[in-house]
Amino acid sequence: MPRLATMSCAIIMACAVAQGSLSLVGPDGQGLPIVFPAVQAEQLRPLAEEVQRYLTRCTGAQHAVSPSERPREARGILLDLFSWPEIRNKLPPEQLQLYGYCDLPAEGFVVRTLAKQRRVCILAEDLAGLRFGAYTMLEALGVRWLFPGEVGEVVPAQPMRALPDLDLKQSPDFEHRNIWYAYGGRTQKERSEYAAWQRHNKMGGVRAHIGHNLARVVPPKLYDAHPEYFPLIGGERRRPGHGDGWQPCTSNPEVVQLAIQAALKAFDADPTSFMYSLSPNDGYGWCQCDKCRALDPPDHRDSANQYKARRMVIFANQVAEAVSKKYPHKYLGFYAYAGTVEPPEDLKVHPNVIVGLAHYGYVGCNYHALTDANCKNNRKFLEYLEGWAKICNHLWLREYYTTLARPYMGLTRVAAARSIAQDIPYLKAHHVLGINSESVRPWGICGLNFYVAARLMWDSSLKEQDILADYYIHAYGPAAGEMRAYFTTIQDLTQDKIHAGAGEIFTPEVRAQLKAHLDSAARLAQTEGQKARVKLAQDYFHYFTLVRKLAKQPSEAARRELLSFAKSLQDSIAIDYRYHRAVFERVVKVRPEGPSRYAGEPLRPLTTAAPQAAPPASWCTLRGQHGVVLLARKGEQIQLKVRNRQLGRYHDPLAYVLLAPDGKQLASGNVGLNDQQTVAQEAPADGIYNFIASAGSNGWQVDAANQHFCLRAKELKLLFGSRKMYFYVPPGTTEFSLSLTSAAPGETTAMTIYAPDGTVAARGNTNNRTGQFAPKIPVPPGQDGRAWSLRLSGVKGAGVCEDSKLVLGSELPPYLTNAPERLLIPGRP
Repeated sequence: MPRLATMSCAIIMACAVAQGSLSLVGPDGQGLPIVFPAVQAEQLRPLAEEVQRYLTRCTGAQHAVSPSERPREARGILLDLFSWPEIRNKLPPEQLQLYGYCDLPAEGFVVRTLAKQRRVCILAEDLAGLRFGAYTMLEALGVRWLFPGEVGEVVPAQPMRALPDLDLKQSPDFEHRNIWYAYGGRTQKERSEYAAWQRHNKMGGVRAHIGHNLARVVPPKLYDAHPEYFPLIGGERRRPGHGDGWQPCTSNPEVVQLAIQAALKAFDADPTSFMYSLSPNDGYGWCQCDKCRALDPPDHRDSANQYKARRMVIFANQVAEAVSKKYPHKYLGFYAYAGTVEPPEDLKVHPNVIVGLAHYGYVGCNYHALTDANCKNNRKFLEYLEGWAKICNHLWLREYYTTLARPYMGLTRVAAARSIAQDIPYLKAHHVLGINSESVRPWGICGLNFYVAARLMWDSSLKEQDILADYYIHAYGPAAGEMRAYFTTIQDLTQDKIHAGAGEIFTPEVRAQLKAHLDSAARLAQTEGQKARVKLAQDYFHYFTLVRKLAKQPSEAARRELLSFAKSLQDSIAIDYRYHRAVFERVVKVRPEGPSRYAGEPLRPLTTAAPQAAPPASWCTLRGQHGVVLLARKGEQIQLKVRNRQLGRYHDPLAYVLLAPDGKQLASGNVGLNDQQTVAQEAPADGIYNFIASAGSNGWQVDAANQHFCLRAKELKLLFGSRKMYFYVPPGTTEFSLSLTSAAPGETTAMTIYAPDGTVAARGNTNNRTGQFAPKIPVPPGQDGRAWSLRLSGVKGAGVCEDSKLVLGSELPPYLTNAPERLLIPGRP
């Protein structure tokens, strides 16, 4: 792998600043021209014109763009994109001296000033290297690109008419250097400004896609013809559903062939492609068939969600072995992430496979350095990093350099800048070859993270204190001290308290101190650029205070105050407006045509007797879209009470529709965060009314004033435990089944099933290798044709009781409610 081997070489950099310097402006007031070979004019003119624009702003003089037939003899700033063998074999000795040490790796460059000849030579073997050399020359004049867009550009206020003597040879420390924006759908302006920032800060390297991809390799549409391609879970081949985590059956030889064909097809279609991704789908859902389980480490074959890396390595190795026969210099890649983070110990990764180890989950912490002995997550991560390094030739890192902080902890994100400064040199020393980081875009708090990471990905030998001094003085000028105090205070507090359980990090006193630093910085800043950059931090700080207010006392009023301020910043890089909208402004819709809709089968009450006692209102919490049916007579008041219950960091409203027996919409609306609403409507006719609602990622609860009222679902997605839920076992039923699943061991749920006489018919939980409890319940004589019940609860010492899925067997009608007297069952009144 010539490209990888060369690009992983250590950076070679020598900089000698002599007593003199090169004047960029002649006695006639004309600037040095920008020269390049005429035969390369189409390729190099855009770069030459970009250099021209910045030089003119730096020197105050005009610098002509001059393609030349003899550029290597001309006075000026030479941009020379060359082929080393051609140079070595064809140039005369007196000119070859310029290129005598120019056997450069990809993206490498040379910058040399020749004061006596009034020349600056910027030399590279590829366009990326030539760009980076040109930008390095501009940096020597004081130009910086600290943030995307105009607000981040720093050009010296006073004319800079002399360039120090430079003798530089550089190449990147990492073959892949990318920090990318999560939450897609960015505007063209965002994309173009960020691409320019990446380019100016020498991001790049080999272009590689290593994202979740097995759903494309094994498309869900193949399920009907080939269910054996999909995971066996709980004894059944799972049909991939919308939003479900699942992985294909990688032990199936036909699945291996699908992956080989997909990779070959991709490389055939794009010969320039460097890598094809075999990364598992996001989430879990690993196959539990005997062949797949046999590929896992023996001690962990009962684990539903962890220790799946061994089977992934075997799978990727098989694909790479076949693909390398046609494409020996192409690569397959996969994330060692979540269920595949633990390295196998008894096999090697194929030389044509790149592993992207994710610094995530229980081995993820970006608040502390990897080598921080007090951080248990990073101690475990280093163990896994060393394990993968032993078995893998090409190890990359999947990072989160703006951290995975929850919105109300957004200020903590800048703490990662400190750990980045320590981690990247460590990774270079331990033979990590590429870094790929997901990010959000609040530059008002994360600008330092981006800048430190970009500098060190290019040159890991740089000192943290030098990068910080350069950043603060160029960004903030006279306000540098106050801004440094602001960010340093946040970093110190975060690193001390983030894992300590010591209560509130940003107390009122701390927030007052931080605001004082920002206010002082705003007074000290002089130039428009400095003021604008301080304002980015001020705007983010105010945004944070509103997010925090919403988190501490959630209400629709607090949410609307936040939305109003965020909208005023939608064109600013102070916050990530796309991320903000994804968290706080999600539009939740209901789909009346979906499976939650009542299809019109005749229903009747199980009994007309009134409930013996008032049934519990908060009897279960739903997640996702579900339907409710209730029986009403013409003129009767339909009255539903619905509550939106916040879960974790989610701020989704609840959306609902109420449909009449003929399917016409009677009412629709939204319920705000942690709010509740009564939906009241006079029934226009006798019959079954259908209420459909969804709170997105939040939970919701519903109850009715009407007596006969049921959830209608064959499959329920539930949150937390529940009170008793009643269901109907039809006459003649001798056995029925139920299935409860959860993401055990992290999320574990117990289920108890009660016969009509109150005795326990079955009890179990999901704390097992399948994450499932699926009992088959015998129905004693005389217990059919009656209401049974079930109750969900937590399991002591086995994770939390949070998300679970309940599926009613085919023997049972899809109706559940909170009292037997409220049940509706199939049949005509």
